[in-house]
Amino acid sequence: MSVEEIKLTFFDIAEDKSPGPNGYTTTFYKAAWPVVGGEITRAIIDFFTNGRLLKQVNATLLVLIPKVQSPSFVLDFRPISYYNMLYMAITKILVQRLRDILDDLISTSQNTFVLGRKIVEWDFQFATMRLFGFPEVFIQWVEECVTTPTFSVCINGSAHGFFKGARGLRQGDPMSPYLFMLVMEVLYMILQQLIEQKTAFRYHWRCAELSLFQLGFAYDLLLFCKAHGPSIVVFQGGLELFATLSGLHVNPAKRQLIISKAARYDCTQFLATLGFQEGQLSVKYLGLSLISSRLPLANCRPLLDKIDSRIQGVIKEIEKRLRNFLWKGVTGRVTRKLHGPKFAIRRMKEDLE
Repeated sequence: MSVEEIKLTFFDIAEDKSPGPNGYTTTFYKAAWPVVGGEITRAIIDFFTNGRLLKQVNATLLVLIPKVQSPSFVLDFRPISYYNMLYMAITKILVQRLRDILDDLISTSQNTFVLGRKIVEWDFQFATMRLFGFPEVFIQWVEECVTTPTFSVCINGSAHGFFKGARGLRQGDPMSPYLFMLVMEVLYMILQQLIEQKTAFRYHWRCAELSLFQLGFAYDLLLFCKAHGPSIVVFQGGLELFATLSGLHVNPAKRQLIISKAARYDCTQFLATLGFQEGQLSVKYLGLSLISSRLPLANCRPLLDKIDSRIQGVIKEIEKRLRNFLWKGVTGRVTRKLHGPKFAIRRMKEDLE
């Protein structure tokens, strides 16, 4: 752990990141580095030497951002976490070590996970790291970061409450996506072992050549098999075992079974076995429909409209700033407009059609 590595890591934190509980952003620390850099460096080195964090360093401020115009329920808010910048630097250093070895540990069927409301049991998290052979000192560093946070909630601009975390991984923590990927790899291993043990398991006919049964990305997990009772039971057993070990359960409101028309006669039985809702194709993912054929323009229209709306908003902001610059803040109607971006948008639509 060198002084130069600590400085490079700290300066690599984006300046538009949320400020820490003390209100200071990375912009402040970078500008004041000649004054505060020495103390920050010593504090980080002390953590990696002694393996202990001050509770002030691991304090988190939760800010509730309304998702709707007139929020009435807790679900109407999106929680944003404000972390101490010193903690962010420590976890980024740990993440750099994690990232270097994840490609050798994570199966190719699992993509990058974006952590949301994932409640992972801490004991299972650290047992997983030991299973993969992480050094004990590294596990202790991660354990100190994960198990010692304290939280306050920002209400009307003031912090209220002071309570400890009990389980789970924090949203916004640089380590959380990587730790969660390790946990989800255990699910892959459980399912793979059950499939190898149960000779009655049948792959989906499009996945048999690759022995593919799972794809994971972001919040979603896709499982594939033939519409076959014993195969369904394998998935059910694997998910239940994983939930018992890890504390992670499939969201009841979002779990769906999509079955082909040829196997409709067994649909009721499969739904009862899994406790899933029946889903229909095509499934929308990241704004686009998941279909095996070429996407028609009509399926892309909602996403294109959102992109168009975002670009139009940027154009309006650019025009506003140009007016303020050229005409010294005059806000009256100006006949001169920027035509280049609008022409580009029109051509994009014409090419698609």
